[in-house]
Amino acid sequence: VFDELIIELDFYLNEQYRSKFGRFYFLSNDDLVNLISSGLDPRFYIPYVRQLFKGVHNIQFRLPEQNIGTTTNQTMNSAAIDVY
Repeated sequence: VFDELIIELDFYLNEQYRSKFGRFYFLSNDDLVNLISSGLDPRFYIPYVRQLFKGVHNIQFRLPEQNIGTTTNQTMNSAAIDVY
């Protein structure tokens, strides 16, 4: 039963994700599941960026100005995340 689940998971990941974005083939099944289950917070993507894009050495994230309260916006936009 467990082996069948692994086969189905592999098929699902290949069909739904890797076939649509070929760079996902660089990630193991475990890494890909972690990546797609991490939600919309880009901080969780950082460990996978180097595996997907070998030439990327630095990343900065900024939140959009719209649809966020000014207090929250000032707090959240006050820092950038650098990846080395």
